[in-house]
Amino acid sequence: MSGPLNEYSPLGETLDPGRRRFIYHGFILQLLLAHILPANDTAIRLVELLGGIVVLYTLLTAGLIRLVLARTCPFTHGLALATGLTVAAIGTVASANAARPEVFAGVVVTLACLATLRVGQNSSRIAILFHGVAVGVIGLTSPLSGVMAAFLAVMYQAWANGSIWRTIISSAVVGGIAVATAGALFTFFPFPVPDWVTAVRAHGRIAPYGTISPGGMVYGLVANPILPGFGGFVAVGFAVGCRTVLRWRGAIGSPWLFATAFFGLSVLLLATSLGIGAKHYNFLPVIPPMIAVGFATLADRPRWLLALGGAAGVVSMGLVRSALVCVAFQSDGVSLREARAAFAAIGLSPEVSVGCDGSAFYLIDDYHAARGIRRDWPNYPTNGLNLDYLVIGQQASGWITPPSFEGYDLIANHFVEHPPRVLGIRIGNTMPGYGFAVYKRMSRQ
Repeated sequence: MSGPLNEYSPLGETLDPGRRRFIYHGFILQLLLAHILPANDTAIRLVELLGGIVVLYTLLTAGLIRLVLARTCPFTHGLALATGLTVAAIGTVASANAARPEVFAGVVVTLACLATLRVGQNSSRIAILFHGVAVGVIGLTSPLSGVMAAFLAVMYQAWANGSIWRTIISSAVVGGIAVATAGALFTFFPFPVPDWVTAVRAHGRIAPYGTISPGGMVYGLVANPILPGFGGFVAVGFAVGCRTVLRWRGAIGSPWLFATAFFGLSVLLLATSLGIGAKHYNFLPVIPPMIAVGFATLADRPRWLLALGGAAGVVSMGLVRSALVCVAFQSDGVSLREARAAFAAIGLSPEVSVGCDGSAFYLIDDYHAARGIRRDWPNYPTNGLNLDYLVIGQQASGWITPPSFEGYDLIANHFVEHPPRVLGIRIGNTMPGYGFAVYKRMSRQ
């Protein structure tokens, strides 16, 4: 049976030996891309589409914040500044995780929020329909994001309904619609559903929760140049959420259910986002509604706005740095088209075995012709595979020059052998883009 395969990550072989089917994660985004992308120049169109999803996510979040603020508070310059910095920070987080399905999940969450605001609180049945469909779609885009979206739906029902029983019944209906939506979407999935469920559960068991070192945690939350100070943004955002619950507790129909869902969502976020190497992408589905509600609550609290805007401003410096790195790339970097042309000129035979890591996978259109190799898996660069050639990408590697690998000769070098600089100031370790090197296995004597 044909369908999406995982040729890049060794995880595909671990969870589905011999077949490497993509059955251990959500699949909605992958199937959409498979139907949209053309047969030629697939990699170039993929980069453009993923970038478009990031822009859409950021613009929809900005629209949601604007709509909520327009209904709840008057305009002030301080509010406008804090909002602008926060939207820039949200765009920074999304762009740093552009290839993740959680960005698309965030788009669906934000669309559901906008639709709910349009129909109003009195149209509870329509809101329930929106939420159920959204949770179903998100659950098959990213299962963890689907659980988070379910918590958000329960929080809304707890706020909108006047009694605990109505909240429970409406939440159950949301769950039923979500299951029905997922069932309908599974008809487009080319592999057996029980295999998908088994692989997703296995993936959850082997995910490296809590294995990050203290130094890695500090880097991910404070010193990551792409998202500087992200931990401060999370801390202030969590405080804003708690302040929102306390301030609006009198307006919440079922405060205990609301608080329970909020607590569950917070624990899930912190456990899965900060315990796996500070994976910022898990925040993406919940950022738009939480930030929008937080702004509506704190619009008349200048100190809170200052704290949120300041924390967002620090994160936004990552976007400024990325823009400066892009300036350096424009003058010295290797573009995707240039890299693909240079790789094609090498003329590797389709009969040889090739291993690609990271950005090097963008150099080919026939992904079945190569196997993925990862630096974070054992026995790099081959990961234990029998490979005739290695194609190593420079992007985010920290390598200024191609490294040496035992048993392989360097036959092509398209690395940019100097760090990115703007006005003579070094702003990164390695030049972004698609620089690469090709290695050939030495002949056995």
